Amino acid sequence: TGLMVGAKALDNAFTGWTGRAVIEWPEYATRLTLSASEPLRILVIYTPPEEKFFCAEPVSNCTDAFNLAAEREDTGMLVLEPGKSVSARLLLSAGELLD
Repeated sequence: TGLMVGAKALDNAFTGWTGRAVIEWPEYATRLTLSASEPLRILVIYTPPEEKFFCAEPVSNCTDAFNLAAEREDTGMLVLEPGKSVSARLLLSAGELLD
């Protein structure tokens, strides 16, 4: 099902995301594909009420992951040893929406 921007306020973090999302604007015959690598497996969607914009943000952990990690395992929280690092890639691909 589609999400109508401005129709409903939404501020959610979706766990278990596959790393791929397609956003379509049929009125402009345009689409945007987001492709995110590990560890970006949580997708935050924010739609402010009555606005014509939205935010789709791939992230590595959910909000308040440090506190939630004591209760659940899907927070995405990473603990790095001193001197270690983590990296991720995000590819945004714009294209035409074909019939």
